[in-house]
Amino acid sequence: MKKEVIIINLSLILSLASLLAFSQENIGNPPGDLKENYLPGQILDGWINISLNQESNLNLRYNNQEISLLDFLRKNSAYFSCEPSSCNSTYEVTGSGEDTISFNLNHGAEKILGIRVDGIISGISYVGFNLTSNATANCKNQIELDVLNDGVIDVINTKGLEETCLTKKGCYDSNLENEEYFLSSTRAYCQKIRFPISPSFKVGAWIKKVEDGDSNVLIKIYNQDHGFTGKSCIINREEISPAGGEVSCDINLSTKETENYYICILQDNDNGKYKIRGNINPSEKCGYNGDPELPYDFVGAYDIFIKSKKFADIGEISITNKNFYGDDLSSLVEQYLFKEFGNEQEVNCSLGCTIPILIKAKTPQKITLSNLKVIYRKRTGETEKNSFYDVQEISPKISMEFTKLNLVPANFSAPRVEGEYNISIFLGNVKVLNKTIIVKRLQDITGITPNIGAAGIPIKLKAEIPNESLTQGYVYTWDFGDNSENLTTTTNNVEHIYENIGTYFITINVKKDNFEYSKKFKIVIGSPKDILNKTLYEKLNQTLKIENYLKSLPELERRILLEKIGIDEIKSNLSRIQQEFIQANSVDTYINLTRDIFSIRIPLEISESYLEEPFFPKKEEINPELVGAVTGGYDSNKYDELAQGIEDWIKKNLLPVISKKQYLIRYPDDEDKINFIKIHIQGNEEVYFFIKKPAEVLDNSKLEEDNYYYVLLSPTKQDVSFIIYGDLNQDNVQFFLSPDLRKIRLNNEQQPAEIKEETDWKMKALIYTLIILFSGFVLYIFIAFWYMNKYESYLFKNKVDLINIMRYITIESRKGKTDYEIENALKKAGWSNEQITYAINKFHGRNTGVPGSRVLNKILKILKRKNNHPNQPNPVPRRYY
Repeated sequence: MKKEVIIINLSLILSLASLLAFSQENIGNPPGDLKENYLPGQILDGWINISLNQESNLNLRYNNQEISLLDFLRKNSAYFSCEPSSCNSTYEVTGSGEDTISFNLNHGAEKILGIRVDGIISGISYVGFNLTSNATANCKNQIELDVLNDGVIDVINTKGLEETCLTKKGCYDSNLENEEYFLSSTRAYCQKIRFPISPSFKVGAWIKKVEDGDSNVLIKIYNQDHGFTGKSCIINREEISPAGGEVSCDINLSTKETENYYICILQDNDNGKYKIRGNINPSEKCGYNGDPELPYDFVGAYDIFIKSKKFADIGEISITNKNFYGDDLSSLVEQYLFKEFGNEQEVNCSLGCTIPILIKAKTPQKITLSNLKVIYRKRTGETEKNSFYDVQEISPKISMEFTKLNLVPANFSAPRVEGEYNISIFLGNVKVLNKTIIVKRLQDITGITPNIGAAGIPIKLKAEIPNESLTQGYVYTWDFGDNSENLTTTTNNVEHIYENIGTYFITINVKKDNFEYSKKFKIVIGSPKDILNKTLYEKLNQTLKIENYLKSLPELERRILLEKIGIDEIKSNLSRIQQEFIQANSVDTYINLTRDIFSIRIPLEISESYLEEPFFPKKEEINPELVGAVTGGYDSNKYDELAQGIEDWIKKNLLPVISKKQYLIRYPDDEDKINFIKIHIQGNEEVYFFIKKPAEVLDNSKLEEDNYYYVLLSPTKQDVSFIIYGDLNQDNVQFFLSPDLRKIRLNNEQQPAEIKEETDWKMKALIYTLIILFSGFVLYIFIAFWYMNKYESYLFKNKVDLINIMRYITIESRKGKTDYEIENALKKAGWSNEQITYAINKFHGRNTGVPGSRVLNKILKILKRKNNHPNQPNPVPRRYY
């Protein structure tokens, strides 16, 4: 066997032995434990008990989730030792150095190279080199360099083209209805957008010119903490048209990873007017109107966009002692050497010290590194190195006595579907823990309102939960983040006072039975004056929006909603606060006014929904005793039979329909509902509508009986409308229909006496009715004969027209088109409604004359012993050409 093969096999055996070195002997007794109950996706909570003996290249693993052993120990603050003592990887050069080194990398491939220094070193003066690649232009970054291999990307391709690749508009939806808003010089329209990796961007918005002037439209970029990035641009006002359209400008912002930024748009002065547009009722909100440097609740979605530019050919990148962030590479390398190999004064690199450079290819390419210059200071003087080396990474070896380690830092998440699961956790290839857990879903907290407040003033906080009706038995523990005592509540509301201005993080722990989770949210506490000014502006603006929305509603609904919301009182209070704010000159006044304005409830939004469906009261909803008090005929011994009889009578004699229109009025801390409901009956019977108070019946003819309203409906009065506030449920919605009880015939029961007395006059009426019907029948025969013999020639004076229209209907029906679609097409072609109806009925074999004429026609044909032969249709109707 060749020497090289032996060496390779020995290397493989040693590597395998290293992987298998951790064994059951390193697992403690007990091995560990896990908490039993979890929410979907919640972090696994428990511990493991292990020891280590010169272990390396091990990961702690659960399913497809893993963490390196070293990171796990560090996050546990565990006591362990490493070889080397720094616990960092070391790098061993393989082969001799080269001044120029070239290699090919496929997509996703990596390569580690090294630069090497030697001697007793006191500092690094300069590090620089050139990188050349044949990677062509791409919408994605083609290369990443991580100097020191520490997980921080230091260099990417920053060359860009004018060509754009990706357009993003945040949460704005072009398919939803829009409205336009005026820009100003004091308050910006800001939208949160996630920026992709890109060398630079175009940023812009849909903007309309309303009034000429010398004002410019500015776009500024703020980071996710509302700090100004220093990046801004001005839109050329000559490009902004009175009709409105997308306009943009260039922002010289390079991103090496996806990040959230705020795009904020405003005017530099008010000499001129522009508008921006946004969704009226956005399904998602990621924008606000205000000070870009302050956090606000998202209230809108604006037509603001970014366009990432395309990465140019890499060509040559000259790395001249500067990395992507502008830090000196020489300083980074020097810090690395002192940390890994040195002391406070110097670095002992007598045997050589290697600095790693990790290169990641994002597209297939050939890479060449050249012109390396590393200038460093030794005891004997300043010198220079110019060679790159291939290197091999050597992981540190870790040792540790038996230790209980917390599993939470591993960040392993439980399954996201409810159920019972067997959890196995591995270290390397050895199972260190095996437990059964239960996953169950609790209602999640999606946010907290408000997220801004004033120092010294009570704030009513609410944890936003999608379905509060499902939170019975929940316990909430509030940590306000200001070193105050935690509070525990059984509702998702709490009140708190922050004494000082600042940014705080509220942690809410939610628990039910043995299941619990925590969420953290930011709240900004400002001075009463600043918060008052901001809140006053927002509430004035929101009041105006609510008023404009209400103007579009029907008169009755608008009046009811105006009263419910109390718009007049809101406007009066805001006007008073505004006047007093202008005249205020003391902190106490600002505090009192802020407290007043926080107490004013203005809806965040109003939404509406509509539903129409058949309505048949059920037996258990009907009160025969109540009906009897109004109509008579009640027998207390037959309550259930009468209720059943009423239900059956309604189903047999009426076609009642209920329409429900609900307005949902959402406030920061709760919501109101107003339901406008209408009952409509079809039929020739009189029926009573009963509804329990306090529902508001919108009918002047309503009467009262035993805590109920009732209204008599008839063929001449078929509708009744009423209003119910709150949810529609059995507690506040109790209504039903019923006829006069004397019309109800129970099983095996004779006709009521009162009704028998009416038989005589009804018989007389029947005779008169028969006479009228006979006269009508004679008239009907005359009309039917006209329809059978004259109607078709009356509609289609040219018989070819009938042939053509029948031919068209036949062809289109075979294509799968509905009667409705065919009817619309024929109308557009100029055919009358009467012609279309006749032809479609004839096509389907339905009656084309007066009711019953087909039967009459068949009788006549039988008598005359004649056959009916259908016409053969011709092509498409000529009126379509």
